[in-house]
Amino acid sequence: MGRKAITFQTLKGYAEYDPGSNRINHVQSSEILKTSIQESSYMISDKIQTKYISRFIIEITQDCNMRCSYCCFSGQYKGVRSHRNVAMSQDTIEEVIEFISKHHSNKPEGLHVGFYGGESLLRFESIKYIVERLSRIVESKLSFDISTNGLLLTKDVVN
Repeated sequence: MGRKAITFQTLKGYAEYDPGSNRINHVQSSEILKTSIQESSYMISDKIQTKYISRFIIEITQDCNMRCSYCCFSGQYKGVRSHRNVAMSQDTIEEVIEFISKHHSNKPEGLHVGFYGGESLLRFESIKYIVERLSRIVESKLSFDISTNGLLLTKDVVN
């Protein structure tokens, strides 16, 4: 079975990397909704040969512990996905770590990895695992950030 395209957000909208053609194609947000970023849309390719990516954002889950009515992912806004009980599997996490280790920038400013969700901290153990693995693999400067509503912050999480 062939690998599916990876969908990602750019400064100008959305794009998909097609491993068959080794091309990045820009797509309309309505097209993204049909195949909203989910487990089956992640793809890792050995065809990318340049090391210029200095920032990765990992959507670790689409689930949230609050589901506020005003949230852009509440399901009330046309053209935007809604929260779902979807999270990265361990196999996908391993592929993401491998992808980042192969394709990250070697620039002096280093590599920055962000965790995004839903509520990212619902997958705290997965985040901890990724941070620990990348800290051992990546030799350049490494920094992280996380998108959170703060409800799951504890001393352990902060540390």
